[in-house]
Amino acid sequence: MHLTEEGRTYTDEHAAELDAVWSQVEAGADDGFAGLRTAGRGLAGAVAQIAQVGSSEQVTAATGILDDARRKLYLLLAEVDPASPDSGTHSGTDEDAGSDGPVDETT
Repeated sequence: MHLTEEGRTYTDEHAAELDAVWSQVEAGADDGFAGLRTAGRGLAGAVAQIAQVGSSEQVTAATGILDDARRKLYLLLAEVDPASPDSGTHSGTDEDAGSDGPVDETT
């Protein structure tokens, strides 16, 4: 699914109005996750900027940062201290390269 050209034009012209609607929805949703959603949207915006105007070196660095953040979030869910010496480490063999536990690198 995607917006038509007419839909993109409308959303561009009414961005403030649409943002206000979602802000009201978010304000009413007192589920304790507002900060997480805000942080996620901020992260998505930064990633979009890197993708649009970043150099290849910046894209590579950003990819590493995102991979590290994803690993740390899964460790958080597993209630493992990301700073512990054996969290997220591998035996160093080629078979382990790219294995991050519950996450398949191809997704």
